[in-house]
Order: sequence, then structure tokens, then C-alpha cells
Amino acid sequence: MSAAQDAIKKIIEKIPADVDFIKQDFEKHVKNILEDLLNKMELVSQEEFQTQKKVLAKTRAKLEQLEQQVATLEQQ
Repeated sequence: MSAAQDAIKKIIEKIPADVDFIKQDFEKHVKNILEDLLNKMELVSQEEFQTQKKVLAKTRAKLEQLEQQVATLEQQ
């Protein structure tokens, strides 16, 4: 369960049982608001993040290699 879902659950649990209709309405609206906010944040999946992390590591290694080659050529 995400932190947001956990927070919503805790808030809903505090609402008295005799106003159950408020719980359902509140939960529905909060979920919609959170979904809208998350969609606007343009988040990426964990898989995509890990893929990009690997690409970045390869790029950094190649950059370091090229910097060493340039330094070697400059010394000649």
C-alpha cells in the first residue's frame, strides 16, 4: 500500500460509522484528486527508471574513456 493510500485509510477510519456516506464520498474524491495529481507529475515506471540508470552509467563510462583519450592526445 502506498503512503497516500495509507494516509487516506487512516483519515477514513477516523470518520464515525454513522456518516458512512461521507466516507465513501470522501474516499472517491480524494482518490480522483490523487490520480489527477500523479498523472500531472509525469512519473516513470521503476523499470524505465532502471533502464535509464543503466544508459546513464554506460554514458558516463564512455565519457570518462573519451576524456582519458583526449588527455593522452593532448600530452603528445
